[in-house]
Amino acid sequence: MSKLTFSRTEKDFLNFSRIAAGPYRRRGIIYIIVAVGIGIAAALAVIDMVRVAGYFPSDRFTQTVLTTLIYFLIFYLLLRFFNAFGKQSWLAADGNFLSEKTFQMTAKGLSEESDYQKSFTDWRGVISIQETPDYILFYIDRMQAYLLPKSAFKKPEDIPGFLEKAHGYWQKAGGGLKPEKEKNDTAVVE
Repeated sequence: MSKLTFSRTEKDFLNFSRIAAGPYRRRGIIYIIVAVGIGIAAALAVIDMVRVAGYFPSDRFTQTVLTTLIYFLIFYLLLRFFNAFGKQSWLAADGNFLSEKTFQMTAKGLSEESDYQKSFTDWRGVISIQETPDYILFYIDRMQAYLLPKSAFKKPEDIPGFLEKAHGYWQKAGGGLKPEKEKNDTAVVE
């Protein structure tokens, strides 16, 4: 049995968010590029409509410069808003994420307990075990994991043995392989 007591920080929360979102980051960049293109096209369309109404110079260069300025002004204001919003604390100081935790690993599974909650996951429910320079993550879904800071260990030398033990328990339970669902050959009636 391995038992650790620790408290997470806001930095842990932000780091886990980055780790979990990693595989989806490329898709997000593509969405941003598409959104920028759509924004520019929309701004050009609005300026064209305004020009037709007689409120805007018909010079194409002036249109382009003004469109670009308007677009960057909007972008700058949104950036300022999101930066200010991002500096606010997302987590309550007395909430569950930042509270003191007791993490326990046994042959049956993983458990984490705080003053606010108690959770247990059988080893069969662990999808993967990953290690980063600062964390050990026991994924139980794509974006949900037990986040164990390596700083919770009294000695860094204990980490390899802990991981070896965890992998042993996990592989003995099936190593993340989900049992096949029973085939249901019954027809669906609509």
